[in-house]
Amino acid sequence: MSAQLLSQASSFNAGADMWVVPERKNSSHVSKLDWYLNFQLAKTSQHQAKNLPERIHQILNQCDLKDYDFSADAQDCLMIASKHLVPANWILVVKDSEKFEDWVKIIFDKWRGLSYPSLRVFLPRGQDASRFETLWLAAGGTDQLSVVVDSGN
Repeated sequence: MSAQLLSQASSFNAGADMWVVPERKNSSHVSKLDWYLNFQLAKTSQHQAKNLPERIHQILNQCDLKDYDFSADAQDCLMIASKHLVPANWILVVKDSEKFEDWVKIIFDKWRGLSYPSLRVFLPRGQDASRFETLWLAAGGTDQLSVVVDSGN
């Protein structure tokens, strides 16, 4: 493996602009990280978007504007500005996908869309670093990233 494999002890050290984590249920790291983020992840998971009033829908239709659906879909990610809370500028929480390949592809698309920031990926519980790297490189990623494997502690 040519990506840097980090130990649990050094996983929260400085070294990457963006940290990518799976959902809380698939990672032992997320609970600790959420504490550093003042429980923003827990609060966000409880948030329910309000429906737009019918009058807004009518105005959008009258103006021939697309009625935007604000509800989250299965591939939504959550990005948190974390510069003053942890040694990374952003935390990207990537929701589960049925296939690990899809989860890696979502990360790649977000990473490319953000102009390739330095990256640390906290793998979901049970996923192998070498498999991640193979999928990552196949998607077009670079081996200049760090990876943290979830030991389940």
